[in-house]
Amino acid sequence: MRIHRLAGLVFFAFVFAPLALPQTASDITDEPHHQLLLENDQVRVFALTLKLSEKAYVKQGHNSLMVSLNDCEMVMWDEGQSEIMTSIIKQGDIRTFSAGPPHGFRNDGNRECHNVVIEFLDPAVSTFGYDAVTGTWDYAIKGVMTPVDSKTKFLGGFPLSTGAVGVAQLLPGDSFPPPEQNMAELLIPVTDVDLKTKGGPHIRKASGEAAWMGTGRQSDLTNKGDGVARFVMVQLQAPASK
Repeated sequence: MRIHRLAGLVFFAFVFAPLALPQTASDITDEPHHQLLLENDQVRVFALTLKLSEKAYVKQGHNSLMVSLNDCEMVMWDEGQSEIMTSIIKQGDIRTFSAGPPHGFRNDGNRECHNVVIEFLDPAVSTFGYDAVTGTWDYAIKGVMTPVDSKTKFLGGFPLSTGAVGVAQLLPGDSFPPPEQNMAELLIPVTDVDLKTKGGPHIRKASGEAAWMGTGRQSDLTNKGDGVARFVMVQLQAPASK
């Protein structure tokens, strides 16, 4: 009888443990694993670093985008969801998140996870839109945007409602084109980069060092380094005047 009672108590504790330990989401500016890198009237950019088994649980006040800087294993969940589904994250992966319920991240691997999180301060910036191929409304990207071959040029990307996201892997001498419209650009290096535009400044940045390039780029951005340069370029229209 005592064994059955003990088993019942263990089962009860296991089932209701999540209810007994509610989580409190922090504002991203107060969450200790997020470090502010850059802020202006269009974006806030944070470095998100998680050591082994560390967890961050943050409020989702803005639509956002996360760029992974290295391979790692991470659990990602929304408020009310289970924290058990591990995702294999590859260097250069991109994930988008919508404003709303708090979102959690936990490092479940054997190495640190390094990411950059971009918050869009204009609520009109979203990956949600109409897909003419499927005839439905959906998010343009939910997961991965990674070149298959690490030794070839790769240019990809996806639209934002008021801009675009470009993904580039450039060999020495390869170039990334300017935006089709006059847009502000935010550069997120996935690897160390050494880039230059015709008549413009050299841009030398280490992996994860965000660079706000502003508007006006009209010439190609060329890899002047000796190795492969990988980066994400977020291109945004000016916010609508109030």
